[in-house]
Amino acid sequence: MTTGQATPRPLLYPATPIADMPPAGSPGSVAIVMRTRDRPEFLGRALDSVCAQAWRDWHLYLVNDGGPVAPVEAALAAREARLAGRVTMIRLAEPAGIAGSANAGLALAREELVAVHDDDDSWEPGFLEATVAFLAAPEHRGFVGVTTGCTLIEERLTPDGPREVRRHLWPHHRGTVDLRRALVDLQIPPIALVFRRAALAAIGPLNDALTFVSDLEFNYRLLLLGDIGFVDRLLAAYHHRVPGTDGAAANSIAAGPDRKEQHLGLRNGLLRASLAGRPEAIGALQAVLQAIEESRRASEARIAILERRLETALLALERRAADQDDTALVMRRALEEIREVAAWQRTMLRPVRWAWTRALPLRRAIARARGRSGPRP
Repeated sequence: MTTGQATPRPLLYPATPIADMPPAGSPGSVAIVMRTRDRPEFLGRALDSVCAQAWRDWHLYLVNDGGPVAPVEAALAAREARLAGRVTMIRLAEPAGIAGSANAGLALAREELVAVHDDDDSWEPGFLEATVAFLAAPEHRGFVGVTTGCTLIEERLTPDGPREVRRHLWPHHRGTVDLRRALVDLQIPPIALVFRRAALAAIGPLNDALTFVSDLEFNYRLLLLGDIGFVDRLLAAYHHRVPGTDGAAANSIAAGPDRKEQHLGLRNGLLRASLAGRPEAIGALQAVLQAIEESRRASEARIAILERRLETALLALERRAADQDDTALVMRRALEEIREVAAWQRTMLRPVRWAWTRALPLRRAIARARGRSGPRP
């Protein structure tokens, strides 16, 4: 062994692909892609949340997805000073949908980082500052993106604009995305994600064939390049209209059966792609899935037995409580009877006590005749 020469330490895992990709823009610059269509009641709030960012190195790509032009131009004109020329307006003659409209903005972006900001969501002023700082840290070179804590705000659309009804924490995992868990349930709110634009050269844009789950499918592809980190601060807000909201104001996430079908189609497609190159793996996969299914059925059988035992125990407790209630009822009735007898006795003895009190002088005279000091009243 040569003295003074460091021995290379073996890597436990290979470097993430994104770490070897050069930045795709000026360091720290952010492209904000905002897609909108016929929702002026929300657009102003979204633009205000962008203009309020403490981090100033951003450019807004506002995609009007086939909607009226005048309301969008009016919203921009009202914020012209704060936007300070950092906006590119993209007008689509026909609606391109969630993925297609986002891709129109991504195609023009030249910044290092990308955030997709829907026209009905919002950020806290420190959102970009925190996410840019995370991705700029040398120890995070292997991270393809980062999310923050997110608040789910339920709101109702009124004649005066959106009104908050209640708010909750978004139910996503708080921490670096666990790829194993993500394969089962990946919960990343789009408004809370910032990713490196260099990833687009490797994985491509959003899949515009997927109407409702294009964000989910895109995030799976992002995870092939590197990790997605987490800033544990509530800096993003996903605004969700309560059930019954129709038209342009409704959320795409509430699309019902169509969304479920696309989720199923996405899972089937991913599985087919994994098996297409290795059809022999189907046998191994069947064996594993069969073992999992047998384990699931055995667990369900044990749970059913425990539920029956619990139900039997509860019935026994209910019967015992009923018996105790019957005993308590008998005791209450007996006590009431005793009280009635005592009251009756007091009533019946009242004349006797009155006569006994009235005879006090005579009782004293008799007592003196007997040589006593006198009776008590």
